[in-house]
Amino acid sequence: MTEPSHQRACHRLEDGTAIYRVGDQASLIRLDVYLKERIPKLSRTRIQEAIRTRVQVPGRSAPKPSLLLRPGDRVVIMPVPPPVEEEPEVTVPILHQDEDLIVIDKPAGLLAHPSNHVHKGSVTYVLSRMFEGPLHLVHRLDRETSGAMAIARSAQTARALSAQMSREADGAAKTYLAIVFGEMAVGEGAIDLPIGPAVRSAVYVKRGVNQERGRASRTHFRVLARGGGFSFTQVTLTTGRRHQIRVHLAAIGHAVVGDKLYGPAESHYLRFIRGGFDARMRDELLAERQLLHASSLALRHPRTGETLAFDAPLPGDMGDFLATRLTPSGI
Repeated sequence: MTEPSHQRACHRLEDGTAIYRVGDQASLIRLDVYLKERIPKLSRTRIQEAIRTRVQVPGRSAPKPSLLLRPGDRVVIMPVPPPVEEEPEVTVPILHQDEDLIVIDKPAGLLAHPSNHVHKGSVTYVLSRMFEGPLHLVHRLDRETSGAMAIARSAQTARALSAQMSREADGAAKTYLAIVFGEMAVGEGAIDLPIGPAVRSAVYVKRGVNQERGRASRTHFRVLARGGGFSFTQVTLTTGRRHQIRVHLAAIGHAVVGDKLYGPAESHYLRFIRGGFDARMRDELLAERQLLHASSLALRHPRTGETLAFDAPLPGDMGDFLATRLTPSGI
């Protein structure tokens, strides 16, 4: 079956400008509907914003969402302008460094690698100001997750370490600490639920328990302390799916405190994207970021064969929360 002309690939210029041409056989179609068909991952809100700020239809009046496109029209989408970024005022503690790898204690708030909207606020950018030569991420932590993270200094080292961590073999292991809503009824257990695209979600990146399209996923947890309506847990993974800890803990009714996407309502995440943290989030989430920390990392050095272990201290915001909400032993 021939693909409709209005769904053919666009022409993209070197600066990122995308140009679509409405096919000669196409019928009249609204501009917002046309763009939704072309870029389905964009929400209607973001499409309408783009139409206001960076969409042009040459030869036609100023575009509105309701503008009816005619055969032969061109739709020009200008690239998102790069954000104006200040140099990040952040200190990244170095847990280990040698000629092959670097292990850091990643602060919450840093992306693992640059995105379309954030460049300087990333681990790779900050480390590039501290170390010469290439940097390769071995694994990733979510922006709001803190803790131990390994960075290779060559592609060969990165491949070797990534292979270790993907199967948690040969001495490789990661341990996390999480503060969750609710006092867990059992002291320890395992969560076996398949993870895939979230069902009925307005957030494109969200994952969820998905019995039809999910991949087998297993998370182990052990309660270190509970009280005041919260639990302090230690978590390890058998598999490594995207957002696995957050998805699994939320699925059993114990979402991570501060989690905007998997906590009380995903609307917190959508509001945060549009306007930042607000008073309602503070009241319902109780923390400005998800209280999840990669507390330890073990790996076998790919060159020497030595097993190395690193511990990242509990960050201050999690320690303060525990001190005011519950007092686990050993903290």
